[in-house]
Amino acid sequence: MGTVAEDVWIKELPGGPLTRLTVDADQQTHPRWTRDGRVTYVSVREGSGALYARRNDGSGAAELLLSHERQIIEGILSDDGAWLIARIGTSISVAGGVPGRDVIGIRPGRDDQPTPLVMTEFDEKAIMLSPDGRWLAYESDESGRNEIYVRPFPGVDAGKTTVSVNGGVMPLWSRTGDAIFYVSSANEMVEVRVATTPTFAVERRETLFPIGPDLLMPQTGNYTVSDITPDDQRFVTLQLEERETRELILATNWLGARPATR
Repeated sequence: MGTVAEDVWIKELPGGPLTRLTVDADQQTHPRWTRDGRVTYVSVREGSGALYARRNDGSGAAELLLSHERQIIEGILSDDGAWLIARIGTSISVAGGVPGRDVIGIRPGRDDQPTPLVMTEFDEKAIMLSPDGRWLAYESDESGRNEIYVRPFPGVDAGKTTVSVNGGVMPLWSRTGDAIFYVSSANEMVEVRVATTPTFAVERRETLFPIGPDLLMPQTGNYTVSDITPDDQRFVTLQLEERETRELILATNWLGARPATR
C-alpha cells in the first residue's frame, strides 16, 4: 500500500470553508504565506524536495521558486520578496556521520546560485525571518540540545545571539518584530521581548502559558507549526485528536492576564 500524499489546504477563519490548494500525487508540505497573497510550499517528488508558490485562490499554475542538489525541506520569502531562504539537507545529523540541515539564501532574479547562510556540522531547523527582514531566527542543536538563535541578515556572520534558555524550539516572530515566541523544554510558550535597532538584544523573557499534550508542538519538531494573527493577539496551531487527524485551533485572550504596559 503506497504512502498517502499530503496536500496544502486553506481554511477561512473562524468558520469558513476548507479549500484544497494543491492536488498532486506527490507530497506537498511546509506551507508559508507570502505578503502578496501567495503560498509557498515544498513539493517532494521522487525523494527530492523543491520549493513552489501558488496563488491562494488556486488560480494559475504553481511557480517553481527553487530547486537544489540537496533536498529542500523548508522555504520562506522575505516580505519584500527580495530574498528566498531555504533549509536543505537531511534529518540525519553529524552523530551519524552525515551533515545535518543547513540554511541558504538566494535573491530571485538577481543570483544564479544560492548563498550559504548557516552551514555548520550541526542541525539547523525552523527558520524565521523578522518582519523587517534584518534578523534571522532559527533552531540549532549546536549546544547539545535545541536552542533558538538570532543572526543579522543577510550578514549572518556579523553576530549571533542565543534567545532561548534551557532549550527551545519553533521560533515565531511577532508581527511588530519586537518579540520572539518559542516553545520551551518544559512545553510552555515563552515570549522574548527584543530590541532590533541599532543592534539585536534580548530585553526580557516571560512564560505565557503551558502547552497541553493535545497541541502539535513536540520538542523534536523541526518546523514552526504555529502562527500568529496580524494584531499579535492570537496564536493559531494544530490540535491532535485520537483519530490521528489534525484541526486548527485559536488560542485567544492570551494577553488577558498581563499588564497593559510593557
